[in-house]
Amino acid sequence: MRLTPQSFRTTTISNLRLNSGIHTFVFDATAAGRTICISEQGSAASPRYHASSSSNNIDGRARKHHIASSTVMVHNYLGKITPYTQGWCLQEEYLQSRAKDIDGEINRMLLLQHSPTYTLGRGAKEEYLTFLDENVLGKKACERARSILARRGGKRLSLSNATDATSPDEHDDGEISVLAPNGAPIYRVERGGEVTYHGPGQIVCYPMLDLTQDPLRKDLHWYLRSIEEVVLRTLRHYNIDGLRDSINSGVFVDDNKICAVGLSASKWVTTHGFALNVYCDLSYFDSSIIMPCGLEERGVTSMSKELGSDISLDEVQQVLLQCFQDVFNLNLIIQSKE
Repeated sequence: MRLTPQSFRTTTISNLRLNSGIHTFVFDATAAGRTICISEQGSAASPRYHASSSSNNIDGRARKHHIASSTVMVHNYLGKITPYTQGWCLQEEYLQSRAKDIDGEINRMLLLQHSPTYTLGRGAKEEYLTFLDENVLGKKACERARSILARRGGKRLSLSNATDATSPDEHDDGEISVLAPNGAPIYRVERGGEVTYHGPGQIVCYPMLDLTQDPLRKDLHWYLRSIEEVVLRTLRHYNIDGLRDSINSGVFVDDNKICAVGLSASKWVTTHGFALNVYCDLSYFDSSIIMPCGLEERGVTSMSKELGSDISLDEVQQVLLQCFQDVFNLNLIIQSKE
């Protein structure tokens, strides 16, 4: 069944401040118009933070006139595993709603946890799919895979603002995907960047923002660096020293990538986004399968590996959303599935 943004409950985060260090935050978000309570656990003197919800019960088309351009509706699907094509369909659905003026120019964000999947950016090189070895798979099999995933003329999942775009059947992977040796499908998509992996234990975030609206900027480089800043601040909260690379996008810890960033924009509306490794299975990044992000001399890491302990997606996403709100100066309205 295709995911749809139905049966949500809405709350708003505002003026929330998080302490540094590693703590657990309990997020109590109930119905629209009520108070959000985030309690910090870890010591008897742990403070409690409160933020009042400013959203009202507004239905239908009236909602688009109520929500300011500085507001982002956050659709949180982290509680389930979402196939990549379903996440793609959700992005397409929101773009169609915007293009048809169904819900107005509402900025949105998707938070997802994908089933194991590899994706190539629009200009990514097939040679970074290192498992395509003719000595192992045979020449014919490798040629077929490369033809499907070719940068020019190959099949791809393509998001657009066109009103007549169609979405792929989420179960019909045979026509558009190649399978890696571990069974994970591979797609070429309309984002920047080289090959990367998405899977359980990652926070995959797809901001769908209109960069022409205040307080945002019509500047894709600024947007990319701001996304990286969100991740850097999130890591800093856990005393993880994240780094930028002046050449390659994303966030690193020493020489290991911890967050991949791959963006796209059409008519200044952004799609795709970033994937933060929280506790994902790093064996999917093995060099015998892919060369992650085309970086031969670098490895991959996760927050749990750097911390030497387990950490939950729910805890990290709360910190991440606060950092996103602070960096972009936006108000986030959390919509949770019932």
